Amino acid sequence: VTIDVGSATKISGTVTRSGSGTISVFLYKAADNSFVGFTKAGDNGAYAFEGLAAGDYKVLAISPGNVPRWYNNQGTISTATSVAAGTTADITLVAAP
Repeated sequence: VTIDVGSATKISGTVTRSGSGTISVFLYKAADNSFVGFTKAGDNGAYAFEGLAAGDYKVLAISPGNVPRWYNNQGTISTATSVAAGTTADITLVAAP
């Protein structure tokens, strides 16, 4: 996790995956797992959520042909690592079996 001091209301990162297709990234509040929003990553896998309230969030990435992954290589929302607003959260997806 890399702290981006200039972006206290932003969570951004890069999703690395095998194959091609759209990468969807979802954001949830860590306190109650409520849905905040989603975005599509760019062709290079970069994504960003801006204008966030201070606090902790959970980030999920999904792409066709890959196993959905939460930040820090977690498989479920209950085990997902929280990410504070102002943090970079890179996610690596693995090809589905």
